[in-house]
This record gives sequence, structure tokens and C-alpha cells, in this order.
Amino acid sequence: MKLTNIQFDLAKKNNNIQFETKRFCVLLSRLYIWKPKRVDTQRVKSIFVRRVESN
Repeated sequence: MKLTNIQFDLAKKNNNIQFETKRFCVLLSRLYIWKPKRVDTQRVKSIFVRRVESN
């Protein structure tokens, strides 16, 4: 199956969002290392998606 440019761009964007989210979560977990509460990845991801879409 040949990916169209649009699909490829979307896939690339999704990978970037996933990578940035992971990095963001790592940074958050470092910041909140004294807090045992887990980072809500779904909320973080939606914030990131909104930020990316607004750019």
C-alpha cells in the first residue's frame, strides 16, 4: 500500500506528538519526582495536540 503525502505527514506528526509527549512526561516526572501521583498521559497528550494544532 502506498501512503499518500497527507497520510505520511499525519503519521510523522503523530510520531512527533508521541515523542514530545514522552519527553514531556519524563520532564514532568522529574519535576514531580517527590509526588507519587502518576502523570495523566491522556490529558498531557490532549494538551499537546491542542498546542500543535494551534501552531
